[in-house]
Amino acid sequence: MTDAAEADEAALGRTVGERIRAARRSRRLSMVELAARAEISQPFLSKVERGITTPSLHTLYRLGSALGVMPSELMPQPEPAAVTVVRAAAGAAVTAVDDPGSPTGRLLRGGEGSRIELFDYRVDAHRNVDEWFEYTGEAALVLLSGRLDVEVEERGTWSLEERDVLFLRGRFRTRWTATGTEQASVLLFSAQ
Repeated sequence: MTDAAEADEAALGRTVGERIRAARRSRRLSMVELAARAEISQPFLSKVERGITTPSLHTLYRLGSALGVMPSELMPQPEPAAVTVVRAAAGAAVTAVDDPGSPTGRLLRGGEGSRIELFDYRVDAHRNVDEWFEYTGEAALVLLSGRLDVEVEERGTWSLEERDVLFLRGRFRTRWTATGTEQASVLLFSAQ
């Protein structure tokens, strides 16, 4: 990673931490209360709020849910624009869950005021994401390549093939398994 990229990542961590702290304080929650609601440890939350560590996407969703906001509201807000182009190398690096082998990806946003979040993931072949990933609102999962089983808690499991789309609405939890011999490429669209 270049020095500029490391500086950008450090700035992102500080900004995310500041936004989480501000949201927590505006709701008059202690760190212990927020950590319990988000099912994370208070020392980890403290590190996040101080910008020492950047939360995974899974943790960002847990924090957003506990605070009653979309995860994008906890991220730095880009300048408003009617048209936004996000280049292939851009976007905040994210992991799906707090697991070293977790699928990695990018969080892409359409600009300030946009209700749409786009996550671009790569899931290694036969990699099972054991932790549940929680959503609130509407989402569409588009499988660009590979094969993927998507388990929706208490609703069933759907096997997706290239170019299949799975739509979800409400409050739900999912976990994924890449079932083919190649890496699965996934776009996850989320809107509040």
